[in-house]
Amino acid sequence: MISALAITLAMTTPSGPCPMPDVFPSDLPRVVEALALEDDPDATAVIRMALEDAATQAVEDCETYLLAVDAAIIGSGGDPELVKALRHRSDVIRQLNDARAVRNALLREQDRLGASDAITQAIARTAATINRLQRTLDHDMIGTRQAAQGATRRANATLHELERLLIQQSVARDIELWEILDALLTDDASRAAWKTLLQQIRRDRRLPLGTVPGDRVDLVKLIGSLAPSPSAQVQAALTDWAAATHTALEKRQMSMLTAPGTMRHWLTKGQIAAASEAANQLADDCAQVVRVNQDAIDEIAPLLDADTRARLLNAWTRATMPSLHRPDTLRNRALDALSALAPEDARRDDIIAWIDGYDAQWMPLLTEHARIQHALLGRESAIALARRAGTASNQDVDMLLHMQDLEAAMADTSIWWHQRLQALLGTSEE
Repeated sequence: MISALAITLAMTTPSGPCPMPDVFPSDLPRVVEALALEDDPDATAVIRMALEDAATQAVEDCETYLLAVDAAIIGSGGDPELVKALRHRSDVIRQLNDARAVRNALLREQDRLGASDAITQAIARTAATINRLQRTLDHDMIGTRQAAQGATRRANATLHELERLLIQQSVARDIELWEILDALLTDDASRAAWKTLLQQIRRDRRLPLGTVPGDRVDLVKLIGSLAPSPSAQVQAALTDWAAATHTALEKRQMSMLTAPGTMRHWLTKGQIAAASEAANQLADDCAQVVRVNQDAIDEIAPLLDADTRARLLNAWTRATMPSLHRPDTLRNRALDALSALAPEDARRDDIIAWIDGYDAQWMPLLTEHARIQHALLGRESAIALARRAGTASNQDVDMLLHMQDLEAAMADTSIWWHQRLQALLGTSEE
């Protein structure tokens, strides 16, 4: 039996140096159904054992890595200055990760529940915290190397080699599992069924791990929800998309596994340009998933009727520019307050003026932020590193600085208009 730890690690280390299997023991019913093994208990038992062994080994690898990270942070090189610097940096990283998790949770809550000006303000405050911590981390990255560069190099070299070993072991586990399954696939039909199922499982597991707008879209599910009985041409295009996405996800997954360690390795050696190249490769591999989606949509959209095509393009716009389509809880609160007032209430004019002023100031910021975010396609870290190395283009630097300025302006604007609305409604936040 696989312990709950396996599930926990599968959820919490999706893109770190702890690669989990694509096919988990919980997927056994899908495998049995796809390969028509309902009446073959022996084959089912072989597959179950192979899946459980792979998951157990992956969990053990993760535990090994986490222990190595702790040892590297606390005792690398026996240098007290390094221990102090790494502990401080680790604390900042934990705070930054916590802040990002809070922001993401708030955004999900906002999408789910809608109107809550408290959530809007919390998002703005969290964004300001993230910006502050990121600046602190950038400073600490330099300080750590200056404080104990030699010992840091030894620690990170150890972790880098361990990460490479974990990835190699993960690939070996996959090969062993595929060999076991291959022995059970006795005809072309079963091989085709397995290929289709594996693509679907990998999409289910890997697409949600996307980090840039538009790289988490499953077109098979999206088209299925819009056109339950697609034409043969659309089906063929989706088959091509599935194959192209499978390849793109393989590259993205490997980049997600290797890029963090590679970047840390080069940063430790002071090779910022090389670290920037690794970050840029990761961003490009993530963006390739978006490009595959865009190419498929360009092919499929003309094959649909006008109504379905419009809904598809709208869904794609929402995926690539999500911030433009999240519920505006602050504006909705003003609209709710307006609708609750009697026609003769004098405050109606004030609230209408608030809405007009808010729209005039907020929407240009939001639209420009979505445009820049779409143009950057997750290259923020790569550009920041290239800027430090002196290799970034002026256009990229201008976009990055513009994005940072926009986020600061949006945080300030949201807080200011929220306070104005509270004053109009005579309320205060708990």
